[in-house]
Parts: sequence; C-alpha cells; structure tokens
Amino acid sequence: MKVLILLLLLFLTSPVFSETIVESPHQVWKVGERRWTIEEEANYARWIEANLTEDFFIRHKIAVDCADVPYALRWIYARIARLPAAATTKDNKLIGHWSTHWKHLPTHTEWHKDLRFRKALLHMLSETTTRTLPLDTYPIRVDQGSVTSGTPFFVTESHAGVIGRVILDGSSSHPLQTWEATSPAKIQKISGRDFLTPRPESTIFSGLVKFRWPIFKNERWEYLPATEHLFYSLEQYSSDFYEGHSDFVEAVARRLDPTDYDPSEKL
Repeated sequence: MKVLILLLLLFLTSPVFSETIVESPHQVWKVGERRWTIEEEANYARWIEANLTEDFFIRHKIAVDCADVPYALRWIYARIARLPAAATTKDNKLIGHWSTHWKHLPTHTEWHKDLRFRKALLHMLSETTTRTLPLDTYPIRVDQGSVTSGTPFFVTESHAGVIGRVILDGSSSHPLQTWEATSPAKIQKISGRDFLTPRPESTIFSGLVKFRWPIFKNERWEYLPATEHLFYSLEQYSSDFYEGHSDFVEAVARRLDPTDYDPSEKL
C-alpha cells in the first residue's frame, strides 16, 4: 500500500514536459524548450520600450510598410530571445523559426548579422499583410494588464501598427502612444503618435490584438487556439464598451486610465 502511495505521489509531482522536438541545424533558429509565457510577453514589452526608435528600421536596413512593423518586431525579438515565431502566408501556409528553406545561408549570434534570419524575415514580410493579421493574432481585453508596449492594432485591411508606450500619468493626450509606418514598403522612419483608430470590426477581429503563441503539438508547430490565451476577450466589439464615450479612442483611454485630469494641465 505504501509503495502505491509513493508511486502516486511521484506521478502527481513529476514535471510535465512538452513533446520532444528534434530541431534541424538548417532551421532559421532553434528554440529548445523555450516557449512564450506571460513573463516573456512582459519582457517583449520592455524590449520594445528600450529599443524601438523612429530610425530602428533604417539602422538595420529593413524595408517595412504598416503591417510589417508588428510582424518584424515580433520575429526580431523572438529571434533574440530564442522563442517560437510564426506567420500565416498569403496562401494560408504557416511558416516560422522551424523553416529550413534558407539552410544554404550562414547564421550569426547577433540577429542583425544573421543572414539566414534576415532572409527569412524579409520573405515573411513579403508574404504577410493586414489580411493575414487576423490569422496570427487574437482580440484582447482592454486594461493595463493586457494592453502593453508591442501590442499590435490594425484597421480592417488598411492599416496597422504597434503600441510603443503606455503612459498613465496624464502627461499625454492619450495613454497609448503608437509606432506606425506608411505604404509602400521601404526603408523608412516610423512615426510616433497618439492612438487613433476607428471602431474595430468583429467580423475580422480587428482593433487591439496580440500575437498567438506557437506550440509544438502532434509533431508539428501550430497555434494555441485564440480562446485559450489569457488575454483573450471580445469586449471591444460590444456596445457596452462604448457606453458613455464618444468613440473607440476615448473608450480605450478611459479603460486604461479613468482618472479625471485638469484640462489645463493636460494642455
């Protein structure tokens, strides 16, 4: 009886490991057992705040348009942190860090000198648009815990960007400050401005979103279902979300920072 109890305790307290992954030396980068977590999302937000400037893509010689900004930043950080990254192409194929199409190119410890990574990055950017963003992201609740630096947003099929900083002391016109680029794709400065976007569409789940987490399951990489992510919510599409506010921009601002500031101080 004691043996059975000991075996049961051992079973219940043993760590649960993910499926064993045999990584190829030819893939874009290796991740080992590293996976996205809430803590890694926080690390990503801090990296955005510390590293993203208007000349970021000029310094690294990367051509981008508006939809490329969220995709490029996510992949670059994932490469630095050795985390999984994926993207859905225009023909509905999932590519990612595991892809081996660029095995003929050399790698490097620094991402911006890694020719294999840079080629994969440019290919991914050429295969993704605002139309693919709904496939790679999920809508989130609007609060201080979920809307962080690096959080993407997009407007139907016309525009996208990322949150660059969240300011909650009333010193800015809107709590969310964004980084955005223009079309067509080119090596360009990105512009910082106050969050400004129309009401999101529930048909394509536009608005404030986060990237889905790639997981290894059944011997292949796929996305964790959108509804299983901690920040998942459809609240920004509900009429209740706008109650008492003039538009989506104001509703977001009040959700993040409900403090009433003196108008002259904000001015």
